[in-house]
Amino acid sequence: MLYCGSGFNHIFPDKKVFNKILDNGGAVITEYEPDVDVFPQGFRDRNRIVAGLSIGTLVVEAKEKSGTGITAEYVKQFKRYLFCIPHALGDEAGVGPNRLIKRGAKLVTCVDDILEYFENIKEIENKGLIVEVPQEYKKVYECILGNPINADEIKRKTKMSVSEVNTILTMLELEGFIDSVPGNCYKRKVI
Repeated sequence: MLYCGSGFNHIFPDKKVFNKILDNGGAVITEYEPDVDVFPQGFRDRNRIVAGLSIGTLVVEAKEKSGTGITAEYVKQFKRYLFCIPHALGDEAGVGPNRLIKRGAKLVTCVDDILEYFENIKEIENKGLIVEVPQEYKKVYECILGNPINADEIKRKTKMSVSEVNTILTMLELEGFIDSVPGNCYKRKVI
């Protein structure tokens, strides 16, 4: 999903990313009328909405003064997870992440540093961030915890037929509860 800080007639920086997202089934949203041009407050508004829609944000690079710093402030304000990749001292693009780590952001050096905050699905459910799935899908859905899992493993765990598992996986994906990932695997979609 892409959130625009302007109207649809003034996409920034260009329409390539906009079109690629739409071509791949994604969504592009804005709170502005189509003819609203790009303006500074639009970027701050975009960052606020991105932070609010996310359960966690990873900061890869940010100069001392940047929109990323604004996003990070919203992430903290909304009590979301803030992750940062550290940089060498003196790296201009690393001033922001290093400062955020110093102020309490989670230091990230590998993907597991992020995943550890999302593996305990019960904790996430208690925060109301997972939508309740229909009863007929629960047996399969409950197998999809933490790391991605393939259909054969789900079949083994549930003792259901391949066709039953595949049908439920298809419905869960179509209804937006899970995502398919490479290797014929599935993971929960956090909402």
